[in-house]
Amino acid sequence: DPDSAGKINQDACFYTRSYGGVLDGHGKKGHVLNEFLQFYIPRILEDKIRQRGNSTTTGMDDILQSTFEESHLAARRNQSIPAGRSGTTCVLSL
Repeated sequence: DPDSAGKINQDACFYTRSYGGVLDGHGKKGHVLNEFLQFYIPRILEDKIRQRGNSTTTGMDDILQSTFEESHLAARRNQSIPAGRSGTTCVLSL
């Protein structure tokens, strides 16, 4: 219930000079998951873009998909992140 007393804001965001993202957390610990992802996603995405360089064989759609897949797995593997019962939706603008 969004109107209940003590409700924790589960939303988070990240941005760089090239892109920005908004994370909409849900579940009991969505805010914990988002605290992790708001730093993890940009780091991984920057690394993948840098590795791509001027290559035309790796499209941005592949980079984004692998970034989100790696982020999902990293959150699931991290014992301090309750990714099994909480989640998030991410919107990314390039």
